[in-house]
Amino acid sequence: MLNGGPREALPVPEPDDELKALAMTLNGLLDSLHDSLSREKQLVADVSHELRTPLSIISLRLEKIRNLNYGDKVNEEVENLFRVTNQMTELVSNLLFLARVEKPEVSELLKASELESTFLESIDESRILAASKEILIEFNTSQLIDISFSASDLRRVLINLVSNAINASPPQSTILLSLKEHEDQLVLLVVDEGVGFSPDFIKKAFERFSRSDESRSKDSGGTGLGLALVKAITDRHGAQIKIGNRDSGGARVEVTFRKATQGSI
Repeated sequence: MLNGGPREALPVPEPDDELKALAMTLNGLLDSLHDSLSREKQLVADVSHELRTPLSIISLRLEKIRNLNYGDKVNEEVENLFRVTNQMTELVSNLLFLARVEKPEVSELLKASELESTFLESIDESRILAASKEILIEFNTSQLIDISFSASDLRRVLINLVSNAINASPPQSTILLSLKEHEDQLVLLVVDEGVGFSPDFIKKAFERFSRSDESRSKDSGGTGLGLALVKAITDRHGAQIKIGNRDSGGARVEVTFRKATQGSI
């Protein structure tokens, strides 16, 4: 797979014939594509890394202006600039993560107790994001198990999925998260009362910078990297993600995690 990691060459037949020539030509083409993809990923990583410092400086200078309190009109503009800067910072952070994340499956042990604490901490953080729209975030858990995942990646998955749900939900609605064991696996379910996913969007939901028409019309619609980032993380850990709509309206996202095996570390 052309993901920027090591590439396995096509076997080259021993006889010096047309088949050998074709295999060598294809290997050369694949090498060229692989090198091009690697350079592209490195460029994205380098640019994203370089952008982090000026964005941090902008945030610090805006904070300084905010503390000087130049009046309501200036303060309003400063808050708008803060919002845009935070969106750019999030975009850069996600691009840097996507450039560095690798596809091959990894095996890490996340114990049920640590899993629960990460889940609850992520919900607390998400409630802060939901407060401005008076959105209620509810959750339930039952029979948690050890899974093959990392705590930091689980937090990224949760924050991105809930942020997407918040952006798509009307004020004073409810987002429900559930986490429970099912058939020797752990299933995370995130449902909201928003507009749901359009059929056309579902087909390309995990592509980078892909956003639904509804979210494009909103200032808070995000960058279109959230689901792509979640998909990259779940693929890396051998988990699965599915998106769809509830019969009663709103979006439904389901992530299925592998139960940790005895050999997990």
